[in-house]
Amino acid sequence: MNKTVDLAVFAKRLSSLIETTDETTYTLAEKLGLTPATISRYTNGIMKPKVPTVVSMAQIFNVNEAWLMGYDVEKKRPGENGVRTVTDKELKFALFGGEVTDDKLNEVKKFAEFIKNKDK
Repeated sequence: MNKTVDLAVFAKRLSSLIETTDETTYTLAEKLGLTPATISRYTNGIMKPKVPTVVSMAQIFNVNEAWLMGYDVEKKRPGENGVRTVTDKELKFALFGGEVTDDKLNEVKKFAEFIKNKDK
């Protein structure tokens, strides 16, 4: 995915998500570790967010990151029946802040599979 945010479209879509959910400028700011003023700048099209911020917002609102960035794609997150597949890169970031070898990540996956199948 090209990592360019269309500021005008992003602002409109973010504003709409805030208006149609239980999120507020304040709750969203708190979840993202930002100030409410920064969220306001985003919704007013004054400031463009960094891509990792857009990704976090998309996760909070359960929408497609590319859609939120302004691309003409499905609003719904990718995946079958609303179930989203997590990439290895996302898993590395979520578990280790992004800094882990592929071998260690594979060990974690094997352990998770073991736990998943333990009681079957």
